[in-house]
Amino acid sequence: SMPLPADPAKPMARATTVPQPPGPTLEELKRENERLRRKVATLQKRLTEIEAARGPLEPPPTDHEILQSIPKIPAGSPTIVRDDITITKKKIVDRLDPPRMFPTIGPARLHHLSWECHVYFIETVELPWLVNTPIRKPRVHVLYIDKDRLEPVINPPK
Repeated sequence: SMPLPADPAKPMARATTVPQPPGPTLEELKRENERLRRKVATLQKRLTEIEAARGPLEPPPTDHEILQSIPKIPAGSPTIVRDDITITKKKIVDRLDPPRMFPTIGPARLHHLSWECHVYFIETVELPWLVNTPIRKPRVHVLYIDKDRLEPVINPPK
């Protein structure tokens, strides 16, 4: 409902609408849609070609690589056992630098690949002077593993 004017003797001014130009026709929208579909298909084809030229993707670090990287149990310490090991791996960097010249290699791109790995485990410490009283503690080690590599450029830009 419209608000009442403050002075009933003066009528309220009515808002007038400004005429809007007509929007695109259905045919124009169909042509634009088809043009965009062709463009997306072309870009997807180019992306597939580029990814195929890059070669196989680098797999995540193996569990063996990760376990070799966590700190070792010091020699001469009480009996320490690591049980219930769970490893998580998360890719945090996957970047390809622009091509450049590397001495003795030629034109190549540096592929930066970094992983964040969490190693969860239960650490059991058995002290010889405390008979039958093992100390069990949940532990976690966070590791960052870089797997940078050079990828040769087949057709370097001029």
